[in-house]
Amino acid sequence: MNISTHTTSPDWHAADIQAQLKKLGWTLRQLSFAHDYSSNVCNQTLRRPWPAVEKIIATALGRRPWEIWPSRYDAKHQPIYKRPTAPLRPYRGSRNSSRSAHEHNV
Repeated sequence: MNISTHTTSPDWHAADIQAQLKKLGWTLRQLSFAHDYSSNVCNQTLRRPWPAVEKIIATALGRRPWEIWPSRYDAKHQPIYKRPTAPLRPYRGSRNSSRSAHEHNV
């Protein structure tokens, strides 16, 4: 399925992004930490859209996100996908709560 038909150039390959970052003295892990994210956030963004982190990576490379991931942006340079924000679910205990209760009665 083609996400966007307005682009003629493909997204950068993940290895090319990593190589360019390495030339500039960065790893994806370091970039994640430098922006107060967990260690694998930038790496995840190579596989899935995440506009805020795409901007971080692009800035480190001296580029704009739509230059690196044209399939993720429309003709006006707006992200096609936004990272979903699911509401927090209330904690309902562990799946083994019945087992735990049984163990306490023994």
